[in-house]
Amino acid sequence: MNSLCVSYPKSGRTWLRVMLQELDAPVAFTHLDTGHNSRSWGKPARKINVPRANAERVIFLHRDPRDTVVSYFYETTIRQKPDLSRAILYRLQGRSAPQTMPALVRSPRFGIEKIIVFNLLCAEHLKAYPVAYEDLRKDTVEHVSAILNHIGVDRSMEKISEVVDNNSFAKMHRREASGSYGKPELEARDRGNPNSFKVRRGKVGGWRDELDPATQEFAHHMLDKYRYFDRMSELASR
Repeated sequence: MNSLCVSYPKSGRTWLRVMLQELDAPVAFTHLDTGHNSRSWGKPARKINVPRANAERVIFLHRDPRDTVVSYFYETTIRQKPDLSRAILYRLQGRSAPQTMPALVRSPRFGIEKIIVFNLLCAEHLKAYPVAYEDLRKDTVEHVSAILNHIGVDRSMEKISEVVDNNSFAKMHRREASGSYGKPELEARDRGNPNSFKVRRGKVGGWRDELDPATQEFAHHMLDKYRYFDRMSELASR
């Protein structure tokens, strides 16, 4: 079965991918045109393409844009920080990532509006099984089982529970800190800096700890502008 998971960066993809790999579930993963490669870096919200997925079974993983943008700030400014040559090129092209949280949240190229637009486009145009990160955190075994059922993979609940327990955030963080994953994409950039970890916090609602009041107000304005939560609910129930 040809299966694909679509998500905006920092929506919980690494966690889900590690679990599905341990369950031998063949799923490819993509950020479409919102990834960190040179073609997609800093693409403004207004230029995001209508999403298309060439797969028989599609999963759409999404997360509260406020939590997504906080994690994305650390990803762009620490983990995916461009080398000098790319940094100069992006600056000349006007595609440099803002280096403060308030500025990045407000950025049309990197901020919360772009996340909102991408998620709504995916919810509207993809024939996909939607999975909210918050639901996945709340009842991981149930939702991983539902994902496996959607892509036609049969695994026992006992096996799913074992894999979920083996991949708690605490255990994944310890593996990353020790370097036991043995994969560059799952290594902390600076083990002394918790914000440089791939598995950072994963906290639902962690944006409240990270965004100052004015930035929270801006984020809420954007969510209201697009009727984000109402539209996501409406599109999921079609």
